Amino acid sequence: DKIRLKLSELGFNDISFNNLNGLDIDENTDGAVGSAKSIAKLAYIFYKNFQEISHFTTLADYDFHTIDGNYISLPNTNQNNEILKNVVFSKTGFTDRAGGNLVTIMKYGDSYFSVVVLGSSYTGRFQDMQNLISLTKQFISKKDYYLEKSLELRYNKFPWYLTS
Repeated sequence: DKIRLKLSELGFNDISFNNLNGLDIDENTDGAVGSAKSIAKLAYIFYKNFQEISHFTTLADYDFHTIDGNYISLPNTNQNNEILKNVVFSKTGFTDRAGGNLVTIMKYGDSYFSVVVLGSSYTGRFQDMQNLISLTKQFISKKDYYLEKSLELRYNKFPWYLTS
């Protein structure tokens, strides 16, 4: 209930959680649902408030020792992190019901851009993200822009949101 209350306070009325991890509850019930626009905004809020944690989402892997002294290496599930430049945050997700999802926040100059892929395939989400980022760079290079609100564009079946 605390999550629902905080999301409501932040104005995210189209995001719902049926459990804390967002994984499918069963074959007919989503663990969480949200729009690309809201996911982009929520990711940016997380990034701005937790930059020390967000940094780890951009690494190829994270190595650490447990309290017991065991060594653990956690690989990043985002295959794009070594390819894409200017990434300051990323989050992957996959369930049978939702498909492959990926949110990436990039920094260009003083501006941040959130790009979201929802409903792709497990491996296709990475190429979809590369395509969307390429389109984003084209958009940025051709325009003298300032975005006060999200701009929704379409790329194939995916909504494409730029937020700054």
